[in-house]
Amino acid sequence: MSSGHIQSLLSKKKFFNSKKPKLLITFDDAHISNLHILKILKKFKIKCIFFVPYLFVSRKREKNIFKENRITLKNFEILTNREKDIKNNYSSLSLSFKDLKKILVQKHSIGVHGYSHIRLSNNLSNKTMFREIKTSKKLFEKRLNIKINSFCWTFGDKKSFSKKAANLIKKNYALSFMTCCKPFNFNMNFLQIHRFNIENNFSLKRIAFILSGIYELFYYWKRKYVNNITK
Repeated sequence: MSSGHIQSLLSKKKFFNSKKPKLLITFDDAHISNLHILKILKKFKIKCIFFVPYLFVSRKREKNIFKENRITLKNFEILTNREKDIKNNYSSLSLSFKDLKKILVQKHSIGVHGYSHIRLSNNLSNKTMFREIKTSKKLFEKRLNIKINSFCWTFGDKKSFSKKAANLIKKNYALSFMTCCKPFNFNMNFLQIHRFNIENNFSLKRIAFILSGIYELFYYWKRKYVNNITK
């Protein structure tokens, strides 16, 4: 499933007119546990988007998982469960390009999650912003021999967003995802696709509450702020 296919699917009214509920599932950060997720997705015939930070995948791996964990948290601010990773005999905490190709073979989509997984604030230099948004896209496309049209903002707090980043994303991508809790509809701006964040340790009751509609109210003012910056 290419990003272009997803864009085409989202733009079709029949996708929304169906009585069956629709979910577009995405996974961020390229953690190695995504390989286990692939098995579940295959079993239930679900297609997803995996948003990947380029440097997290392309960096040199450490042989010691404790060093891997420290680098992951310090350099990328990507959360891991070290106890489970050790139990699962992980030697690396990030997917490899070989793993990304497995994802593509199974018809999932890969999107860009920045170059080094940093906040895209106005404090970034033009050079760094270009690397995070455009260079990362070119590197992925060349390495994986695909076209990428989807981008996902990192973190999601207010200081993660800037007009400078939004303008560059608009020039290079057809779809832009963020996390401010809003269902997708036919008239939505494709560069402001809001998601609902769900972690693997959430209970089913908590997930049901997040998707109930009430949760959207909690994010109203933040969503308004983010939409104004990224419009």
